[in-house]
Amino acid sequence: GLWKTAEQMQTDKKGGESEMLEALLDREDDRCYGKQCSHSEECCKGAACIDIEGVSGTCLPLHGGEFYQPCQKDDDCGFGLVCADSGNFSPSKTCQLDGKSILKKKGFSDECLTSSDCDTDNGLCCQVMRRHRMAPKRLCYYFQDPDSCIGEVVTNLKPLNYIPNPFFKARLG
Repeated sequence: GLWKTAEQMQTDKKGGESEMLEALLDREDDRCYGKQCSHSEECCKGAACIDIEGVSGTCLPLHGGEFYQPCQKDDDCGFGLVCADSGNFSPSKTCQLDGKSILKKKGFSDECLTSSDCDTDNGLCCQVMRRHRMAPKRLCYYFQDPDSCIGEVVTNLKPLNYIPNPFFKARLG
């Protein structure tokens, strides 16, 4: 009746411990998810910095494959990730952030590492630019030949015939 046996008290105690653990894990998730961020490295494992408002991102959970895990197709990866060629890092495809929905693609003359950083939909790709008396830089630039680009470029648009003209540069001071 009114009084519990030792076994009932023991199972109640175990239940309480698991509830406390759940509460702690939920609190940890609250600290991980919904936090303001500017890069995914600032988020907990299993979360990505997703740019919603345009100013700063928010750490949101990823479901499915995580960053840089091997994959065959986009369905193998979590939300906000696509299965893409890893470039020079490894011979296979890995889950990576989908640049169109999460990251802002870099524009004309912005620094880059590979062409996937650049806005390839507008005819830009990452190229090594050499300027007089300056160290070569990797910049997003309009391309005529996809072979001049660093990394793979999906050419569903034809490259623009853009020739930079030094007379049309902004004058400073």
